[in-house]
Amino acid sequence: GQIIVHGDEGKRYVFGLPAYNTYQKEVSFNVTAPANKSGALVSYSAEDNSVNNKKGLDHYFDATTTPPFAYAYYLTDVLSSDYVDISDDGPSPDDYGNYTKVSYTKTHSNFKWRTPVEKDSAQYDSGLYSKDDDDKGHYIYGTKDIWYPATIETKTEIAVFHTSSRSDALEAFDEYGGKGSSSMLKLDSISLYNYADKQLSGNGAVPLLRVHFVYNYSLCQG
Repeated sequence: GQIIVHGDEGKRYVFGLPAYNTYQKEVSFNVTAPANKSGALVSYSAEDNSVNNKKGLDHYFDATTTPPFAYAYYLTDVLSSDYVDISDDGPSPDDYGNYTKVSYTKTHSNFKWRTPVEKDSAQYDSGLYSKDDDDKGHYIYGTKDIWYPATIETKTEIAVFHTSSRSDALEAFDEYGGKGSSSMLKLDSISLYNYADKQLSGNGAVPLLRVHFVYNYSLCQG
């Protein structure tokens, strides 16, 4: 599906790429209160995280799974009020009017995420201060598609996005947390080309402009 937003003066914004969360599981269960009740996290055992939970007043365990759903709709086209799709193939140079077309690349189909990401840890909920046995832990785990802009083009120009893997922003290892191996990407540079030259010369085209981005991990040691 897609979402079309009509702006001022008849301009249309087409959000034509749904990015899917392919799986989601929300879990809550009774835990033993940690020594430091002011902490944000609490550790738990495999038994705690199951229908065999024996902690607390009611041995509480609850898990809810959600089928795939779109967590975002990405902008794919901006169309002028006089735009007409001549060939019925989406925005292309033979069309009437003006357009901006955004293309994307899917880098992950099942990127694993978890809150909190720490292994065998859950977010701590102390419950009522008047009770000692109603403490609970909560976590959410899921998998999702990850998309990044590849190009943005008009009739006269095209911008190409260059990306590479990050050293941080790792996926979760699995439902129980920890660091996985795949990471999200960082934007290294954007190259702007004349559209006709890029179509004619391909990788040999000379950019009109290139913007570079520089990063470091001083705020994310290790």
